[in-house]
Amino acid sequence: MEKILLTALLTLLSATSFAAYNSNIRGELDGVYAYTDSDAIYLHFKDQPTSHPACKPSYFVIPGDIPLERRKMLLSRLMMAFASKE
Repeated sequence: MEKILLTALLTLLSATSFAAYNSNIRGELDGVYAYTDSDAIYLHFKDQPTSHPACKPSYFVIPGDIPLERRKMLLSRLMMAFASKE
């Protein structure tokens, strides 16, 4: 009986999520910008979202403190999406 209760409790707890993630932003890229004085990558959408209270209708940024290999991967994906108008 204890094993069944423990299994049920573990199953219930493992299915619970406490993430604060809300949603992905989708849209056609209007520009991707990288500057020599910073490691940050800036991007702008044609129809910049304004529905989210934390979003300001300006630029999104991939900060320079993201590890170099991840920034390279993200920049590559951004440039492909920008070139293909995706």
